[in-house]
Amino acid sequence: MKGVHTVCYAAVVLAVAAACSSFTSADSCDNLAPPLASHFLRYQFETSTNETWRQEVLAQLQRRRHNGPHLTHTDEDTWAGLLPRKALRKPDDEYNWDMIYRMIKHSSKDSKPPVGVLKEVSLHDVALDPDSVHGRAQQTNLNYLLTLDVDRLVWSFRNNSGLPSPGTPYGGWEDPTIELRGHFVGHYLSATAHMWASTQNDTVKARMDAVVAALAECQEKMQSGYLAAFPESFFDRFEAAQKVWAPYYTVHKIMAGLLDQYMLADDARALKMVSAMADYFYNRVQSLIAKQGIERHWASLVDEVGGMNDVLYRLYAQTGDEKHLTLAGLFEKPCFLAPLAARTDKLAGYHANTHLAVVVGINTGYEVVGDPHFKVTHRIADFFWVKVGGSFLTVTEKWNSGDTLTLELPMAPRLEALQDDRPEFAITQAVLFGPYLLAGLTEDDWAIKTGSGSVSDWLKPIPPSYNSHLIALTQAPNATQLALARAGGSVIMSELPGPGTNGSVHATFRLIVQGQDPSQPLASPKQALGKQVTIEPFDLPGTLLVHQGKEMSLTIAGAAGAGNASVFRLVRGLDGATETVSLESDSLTGCYVYSGSVEGVKLSCLLGDDISKKAASFVMRSGVSQYHDISFAATGPKRNYVMQPLQSLVDEFYNVYFDIQP
Repeated sequence: MKGVHTVCYAAVVLAVAAACSSFTSADSCDNLAPPLASHFLRYQFETSTNETWRQEVLAQLQRRRHNGPHLTHTDEDTWAGLLPRKALRKPDDEYNWDMIYRMIKHSSKDSKPPVGVLKEVSLHDVALDPDSVHGRAQQTNLNYLLTLDVDRLVWSFRNNSGLPSPGTPYGGWEDPTIELRGHFVGHYLSATAHMWASTQNDTVKARMDAVVAALAECQEKMQSGYLAAFPESFFDRFEAAQKVWAPYYTVHKIMAGLLDQYMLADDARALKMVSAMADYFYNRVQSLIAKQGIERHWASLVDEVGGMNDVLYRLYAQTGDEKHLTLAGLFEKPCFLAPLAARTDKLAGYHANTHLAVVVGINTGYEVVGDPHFKVTHRIADFFWVKVGGSFLTVTEKWNSGDTLTLELPMAPRLEALQDDRPEFAITQAVLFGPYLLAGLTEDDWAIKTGSGSVSDWLKPIPPSYNSHLIALTQAPNATQLALARAGGSVIMSELPGPGTNGSVHATFRLIVQGQDPSQPLASPKQALGKQVTIEPFDLPGTLLVHQGKEMSLTIAGAAGAGNASVFRLVRGLDGATETVSLESDSLTGCYVYSGSVEGVKLSCLLGDDISKKAASFVMRSGVSQYHDISFAATGPKRNYVMQPLQSLVDEFYNVYFDIQP
């Protein structure tokens, strides 16, 4: 039989190569029709009350489904015709082409997974520095996970299985009317498993255990191994090529979450549950193939199925159950993978979220199974990443000891439109710098004024030296640390915030020393003692702190019209303490920034007693917030924005989409 396997395997390669010129376009192999070209638009469709628009979309989808099968005629002949009928021994084995397909791809029983140089380090052995950017991000994620309620998460699962459903369900993707309901719960299981493995947090462990227990009750009530937040009829519609929103995509998330609970948290219940789900879908897919042929199954894969092949290969690595291996292979999409196997680039126009998961899955299959024949899938993955990643730089040189190589990767800012063709979003765009999505520090504004020039005309880089100019002005009356802060257009004293918060943004200012090149760093802000300075709010470039006259509150105004009211002289603190400074108005000698007023921070000229002098004295420390290394100032019609990579933010208010106005 081994010779038969080898011949069959060769037939696959030759047939694929012969058919590569006939492969269908991305439109007939992909899952996205133009009217529903994203999950966001699909959500809009599902929740819309505009019945006329919904009927137009349905008509377009129906025409698309009847324009031809998932595979072209040549593709079907190529794949279905590979069934080696002489190798079959029983009439009912014909539908079991999946088993033959597996035999072709891993004929060697002695195969072992490939052994690499690098080995994964267990999350249980890794702890992040809590003060690092990654540690703070992890804590933010943990805090979020702990806000989620178990009963609300599993509400639709209980409802679907006929169990009592206390509480109220979450909305959004988990709304009981949304067909993707349940997939967020799968993400939750994966997220909590990883979080617990890294932090050993007892509370998150108790929460995730409770979710797994609730899901186990739902699966037991269903009795078939099926587990989802929607009925099995969704898969009837999927197999009949009727409109349904990616049920396998959702099931993949649930299966992956349960498998993570087993692998990272050693929850044996979760392995039993995900195995039962795999057995259910194995029987379901076999039944479809038996009744309608394998071509019908391949055709159903035009819909998005997530990483079903990936999770099933991973499950097989834990169970050794051949059914799980077989089912994994049946989620490898021939019309997409066959051109890649023939090293033909047909990737243009494909939906990335659908097909990246398939490529990751076939590579997992190679890593798990290790059979030499499986190297074809490894080569497919290599070819895919080469085509997606583009060209690579090759440097050929004779290297000597002490040689250095410097690579400069030029990047430029660019705009990317919101993928929504509704007129109200026509000018809504994101700003990117190379691979970085830039977020603007703003609470309620999102307009940018571009003029007629290029992006670089209205998006200016913030020099790294500006971080040495950032200050916070603090006082400690009654042992409470307070800081000068912006509150809208006013200036107040508020409790000193920690970094990574919206308060830290408002309590940080840039000290601008008059007559000094702003690109030059300050060794210490106290270098400015005795000099004229202006003070710019951290998140409002182009504005300044200004006074409105004697005994009047301080406010924020545009630098262009601020005049002398924005200029102060930095002097030693009026309270006589060595560590304090005071801000004297340059235009009103003897008047100082003063915090002791119930109306807020003001300019006061009546500072005869020690209490008043203390209220006009501040400790000047480094800014609570800092500019990221990749920071820009963007020009808006009403205000300017600090733009920095989204990933650098912790809990600050921000916006990533802006109305770009000429």
